[in-house]
Amino acid sequence: MFTEIRDANAQILEDNAQRRAAIDELATVPWKGAENRARRKAMKAAIDEMPAFRRITGPATRLHVKATLRAALNDAIGQQIITFNPGRSCRDRSGTQAEGAGVDGRAGRQVGADGREAVTRDGLDTPTDRRLP
Repeated sequence: MFTEIRDANAQILEDNAQRRAAIDELATVPWKGAENRARRKAMKAAIDEMPAFRRITGPATRLHVKATLRAALNDAIGQQIITFNPGRSCRDRSGTQAEGAGVDGRAGRQVGADGREAVTRDGLDTPTDRRLP
């Protein structure tokens, strides 16, 4: 899923660049003269056929999507609707670090409510995965 989001972002950036270049070229064509008016009209028609400017899906949005999926899947496991968490193998390679990860990429350590130390991980987790042996 995140690969598809990255691919869509690349396509959106390319489409936006093409539209911006066409608009910049349109700005260089003079207004006066029948030939220039016809040229401007053709360029405007070509710009109208291009996809509209769009925003890309940023790293924060990808993390929110991942958090929503994690919560829904963990809830389904808790209700015993499913027994296997398919999102466990899901990796977001957005370049951002998970909340608990340090600058050097090591997992951060947190103390749980039971006083045991837990490791935060990038990916979908369950309470048993967070405890250290």
